Amino acid sequence: MIRKKLQSAARGDVKGNYANKFRQNRINIFLDLIKPEGNTAINILDIGGTDYHWTNLNINNGFKLNITLLNKSEVRVKNPGFEYVRGDGRDLSLFDDNSIDIVYSNSVIEHVGEFEDQKKFAGEVRRVSKRYFIQTPNYYFPFEPHFLMFGIHYLPVKYRAFLIRHLSMGWYEKKQNYSDSIKSAESIRLLKRKELEHLFPGAEIICERFYGLTKSFMLHNGFNKK
Repeated sequence: MIRKKLQSAARGDVKGNYANKFRQNRINIFLDLIKPEGNTAINILDIGGTDYHWTNLNINNGFKLNITLLNKSEVRVKNPGFEYVRGDGRDLSLFDDNSIDIVYSNSVIEHVGEFEDQKKFAGEVRRVSKRYFIQTPNYYFPFEPHFLMFGIHYLPVKYRAFLIRHLSMGWYEKKQNYSDSIKSAESIRLLKRKELEHLFPGAEIICERFYGLTKSFMLHNGFNKK
């Protein structure tokens, strides 16, 4: 019962809950930053996204956004103005240098692997984009947003795996064997601000706060600059 209530509060597609409000606020910040002018179309590469993220968050209809959704697994595109390509954010060799107006990614970089994988992801984002907007949870925020539990991300991997093997938490069902529990424990690596500054040098960092604590970070470069 508690898990279901936490899931409901954490779902970005439930109107009016905390997660949906945060997601809407991020989109508002992003749209305010890009400020499309006239009928100019903007090409966006959304790494790890879906068309829902854009069509259900009150985007101004006057914005002309051509959005390519890049995912490792197939995404069914239901709306015009969207295109799907299969790919991995750590290898964007499908795209030339500086060929994308804006690379957008919401809560993805923490899922791509170890820090070396995150470096590849960040390097590819910087390579293909003229500008980027990246969001990711803050390692130091005490409530882990994937397992929906306080402090689990501060535990060593073997202790996280032990909990995953015995409990269903957040969006993760308990695992039946040690190997799968280790894989789940290692599937998320939350980032610290210093690490993000290293991965995206020169980026402006916006702190998303919850009761005075930094819940997550939004990073961008080059917006509103003539």
